[in-house]
Amino acid sequence: MLKQVADAIKREDYEAAHRLLQTLQPQELDNPWLLYYQARVDEARGNHARANLTYREILTSVSNPKLIAQTRQGIERIEQINHQEQQLQRQEKQEEIFEAKAALGGLEPGVLILEPIPLAEKQYAAQEFGRIMQIDAYTARLQLPSRSWRLYRVGPIGELQVHVNALQSASIPCFCETLATLSQISIYPVSYFESVIPRVKVISDTRLGWEPITFDWSLVSQRVEGLLPLLEEYQEFNARGQSQRKTKTLDYAQVCDLHLPKKKLILRLCDQHYGFQKGIVFSERQQSKSEPTTLRVNWNQMMQYVKAQSPDVPVLSDFTPFAETALEFAEPLRQMSPQVNILRTDETPWDAAFELYSGLAFLKLTGRRP
Repeated sequence: MLKQVADAIKREDYEAAHRLLQTLQPQELDNPWLLYYQARVDEARGNHARANLTYREILTSVSNPKLIAQTRQGIERIEQINHQEQQLQRQEKQEEIFEAKAALGGLEPGVLILEPIPLAEKQYAAQEFGRIMQIDAYTARLQLPSRSWRLYRVGPIGELQVHVNALQSASIPCFCETLATLSQISIYPVSYFESVIPRVKVISDTRLGWEPITFDWSLVSQRVEGLLPLLEEYQEFNARGQSQRKTKTLDYAQVCDLHLPKKKLILRLCDQHYGFQKGIVFSERQQSKSEPTTLRVNWNQMMQYVKAQSPDVPVLSDFTPFAETALEFAEPLRQMSPQVNILRTDETPWDAAFELYSGLAFLKLTGRRP
């Protein structure tokens, strides 16, 4: 009956070959030719992935020269088909990117963010990600995040949106946004809470001067927290006596953004900027001159109060792993003007990375409308 299968395949009657194979399977379980013909039928019916796996399984378990030769020919045919399909997909994608970039606003610089993928789904996602982005599956798996957002690519927003559409169709969570939209978000550094009853009133030290802002705690829809390194440069001499400038982290500034989408603004609290000697007292020794307390204690007391007023809102606190990916893209960070009031001798991209992280979270919360 195997000859009948071979004859059916030879005359390209793959449905007949498939029916014969189903009949033969219980009788010829250990016959490698049965596997080969099954792979040939799968190949002919367009199931190239399964056919390729079967061909490679045959090569690891047989020594018949004729079967090995025909199996290798099958693998070569599938590789050729895959190569042609990839070329066609690449051409179609390039045409789509060209049209997207040519559209109004398509050349605006933007960022593409990959969102975390559960470990159980990562193997399949890596295969799809590799196919779409034209990289190998191993590299794709390393680039897909498991815990926090990853800044994966920067470039024209039209091109990024094409990638996002393809990735989302493959159930890979991601999004993109323009730097111009991010820059339109109103961010107010809070100098101190002036009052909390009957409404909250904060005083913000903006570039235009002091500005009061009032709101209800019910308007806070999200918090974003992060640590920004406080850096110090120093000189070190190598074995040849040559001077080298190096940077070390002395401590970390604590930052917490309150997102108020209905007021279209972000309020930024920072322990290095907040005036604990003014406004509302959050701890007994906060404004004491005889028994002053530490900045860390003051900050923790204030944050306990803030969290108690909006205990159920989402909190994004995976800033550091995101920043480690964002720091690889110096140019978009240089284009940002972060509203981080920390006294520094030199600028650091960490401030812009937090601005980017919080801004993206704000736009995602509001449906990407500034």
